[in-house]
Amino acid sequence: SQTLVTWNDQLGAEGEKYHIWRSNYLVTGSQFSENVTLFYQGTVTDGIEQFTVTVPEEVDRTSFYFVTSEALYQHSAGPYHYTELKQNWFGPVYEETTTPAAPRISSIEVDGEISIITMEWYNDQQLDGEKYSIWQHEGDPFGEDEDEVSIVSEENGWSLFDENILDTGSILTDFLFSKTYSIPNDVERNIWYAVTVEDMYGNTNFEAFPGQTGNSLKVKEDTIPPTATYELFDENGNLYLSPSLVAGSYSIRLSVNEYLFSMPTVDITTSSGGKITNAPRQMLSYADNLLDPTKGPEFYLTFDIGNTVSAGLITITVDMIDESYNTQQLTWTDRSLDAQSPILNIYSPSSSADGSKYLARETMTISAGAVDDVQISLMQYKFTYNFGTGSSSVSAWQTPDNLQDIEGDGSAFIFSEQMSAGDFDFGRHVLTVRAVDSAGNEVIEQVIFLVDFCYNDINGTTICEYVQGLEPLPEPVIVEPSFSDPPYIFVWVSSGIAFISIILMLFVIRAGMRGPSRRKSDDDYDDDDWMSEFIGTTQQVDYDSLTNVAPVAETQETKEEEPEEEDPFSVNVVQRKKRRSKPKQEAEPEPEPEEDEAFFGLDDDEFEDEEEAVEEAKPRRKVGRRPAPRNAPKRRPTRRKKSDD
Repeated sequence: SQTLVTWNDQLGAEGEKYHIWRSNYLVTGSQFSENVTLFYQGTVTDGIEQFTVTVPEEVDRTSFYFVTSEALYQHSAGPYHYTELKQNWFGPVYEETTTPAAPRISSIEVDGEISIITMEWYNDQQLDGEKYSIWQHEGDPFGEDEDEVSIVSEENGWSLFDENILDTGSILTDFLFSKTYSIPNDVERNIWYAVTVEDMYGNTNFEAFPGQTGNSLKVKEDTIPPTATYELFDENGNLYLSPSLVAGSYSIRLSVNEYLFSMPTVDITTSSGGKITNAPRQMLSYADNLLDPTKGPEFYLTFDIGNTVSAGLITITVDMIDESYNTQQLTWTDRSLDAQSPILNIYSPSSSADGSKYLARETMTISAGAVDDVQISLMQYKFTYNFGTGSSSVSAWQTPDNLQDIEGDGSAFIFSEQMSAGDFDFGRHVLTVRAVDSAGNEVIEQVIFLVDFCYNDINGTTICEYVQGLEPLPEPVIVEPSFSDPPYIFVWVSSGIAFISIILMLFVIRAGMRGPSRRKSDDDYDDDDWMSEFIGTTQQVDYDSLTNVAPVAETQETKEEEPEEEDPFSVNVVQRKKRRSKPKQEAEPEPEPEEDEAFFGLDDDEFEDEEEAVEEAKPRRKVGRRPAPRNAPKRRPTRRKKSDD
């Protein structure tokens, strides 16, 4: 720093010298004392009329400058030094050589989308009228670790970007300076920016300090949008390389070439209006790869594809914003959605279920077609010989030789081939056709056809060996007669006759089991009674006594006297009637009669009780007879007891 002192030389003097002095205060002539009150600065000859005083560094002072002259005057034998200090001083002069503090940068932002850079730094409140300069450096001015101090100069690789940014004292710059500049297009570089200051006294500070608290920052000037690539993975984490997607779970992984300002978003749709992600969805960080300078950050997102999503070309749209605010929207359409399987139809041969068959010497056609909403990548067929038997065999898959692309875009295929039915044994065989679309959806159709040998016999009847060999034996005809048929009528009649016979048999048995529980009427004549009267006795012959057989003990019963009937054959002898008395026998207990079991639910006691009741109700008719002779035997009436039945 320097201070320039100027004056006008004296008039009328020649060869004078001028001495320049400095003092911190105004010194009068009487106080003049070299290097005590005044400090010598230098001497110049006449005609120069100026002197530059070098101000020491890092000082802040107020100075008074004095100029004295030394000259030869005519009245003096020697030079005379004039030190009155009148009209030969100037002051005070404020001298400051203190280095101003380095500015502090607030922020530097790069907007690559519009190719501008905005720099902000704080205004030093201790300075007035200062000027600022902006410098650039594309290298490493602060060392490899970026922790050193750099002197801003062109020799050190710095280049002046802008200068003479004056502090005018405006309220707009009272606290913060802000400057916006344009940057080149299609540039991507890391660059240092530094701000230096120069105060109103010309003191400058060219030291640069890196970091947020310094006056130098490193920024990335990027006007190139970011780029990225993507990969698809299935639900098992395996890389999915097929160009077509089917229903299931997937994960998209995005690899970006630079770091982004925010997380990217992805939206996946189909050309037919299907929504897979339903809306743009924010992706998640997968890896930042900070330790791998060859790779940028990676992001991922998982999504599901349902069967209801309409098929079509898949559009993957990714939106990104890098650190320089460059926006990029990437779109991929190299995938397609095929959540539906192909539609496959077999046109020939005909199914044996329809009654169709192929003769061994005929030619049969193998024909099928498939249609897909996206693309069919494979169509093949194979045979299963002797289907349903123990000797069945399966051929390998075969690709038709004349497979035709109907639409020309791979969405519809058809094939037709001629084959001899003689290549197949008699019996059932299976044709299997499969179609696979580009997404891997596979559909398989089968048809069972019949090959047989048929001929006409001498009667003109067509005989097919295989079919008739499988027919079962005819089942016997089962006739089911109705209830009105003759067999049933015979059964009904026989059953009626048998039933009536059983009824009659029961009545006969009942009649046979009835005993003479009632006395015969006078009109009824018993053969035994007649014979007894005929032989002249009415007593019953005791055969037991005649044969000396002990009679069975019977319970003595009290017999009621019955009126005697006249015997028409008796002799009319008047004699006194006398009843024969039997010898009294000891009463023996009468054995209890055995109870007969009821026959067919009929009880004899009930019938006997009824008969006795009827018999007792009948009146008895008395028959008068002549009295029998006194000595005539008395007739014993023949009666059956209930126990004899």
